Amino acid sequence: MACLVIEKADNAGIEVIVIPGITAANSAAAILGSPLTLDYCVISLSDLLVPWPQIKNRLECFAKSQAAMVIYNPRSTKRLWQLKEALEIFRVHRKKFIVAVVKNAYLEDQEVIISDSSREDWIEDVDMMSTVFFCSEDTVILNGMVVLPRGYFR
Repeated sequence: MACLVIEKADNAGIEVIVIPGITAANSAAAILGSPLTLDYCVISLSDLLVPWPQIKNRLECFAKSQAAMVIYNPRSTKRLWQLKEALEIFRVHRKKFIVAVVKNAYLEDQEVIISDSSREDWIEDVDMMSTVFFCSEDTVILNGMVVLPRGYFR
């Protein structure tokens, strides 16, 4: 959101200092375990600023890359079909993969959903307070945690 402040401040001649924080992707990943061990990408499914065809193209590229993908703005009261379409795109390019959802991260009503790409029953539980992970095909569950192993101990 720093972009909005920088743009507004530029017109007003105000100095802005951006202080780094922890992204929703990284904080939700910590709740899950370690699903972002290697390369990953982050995408927003909101088409308010980016047209859906451009988002769809990015989803195709990310699905082919085999990297884990984190989805922001996955589903709202007005955008109900985009998440299912994103899942369909990934199903075309990947074998079975883990889907993980962290809802209300670090709040009292935090919820974690672990599923797999063959199921869709989790989609109805996703909202704008959810961070969704389409994991790499190599991701596994170890000790109840979602982990993309580095392979050192195999």
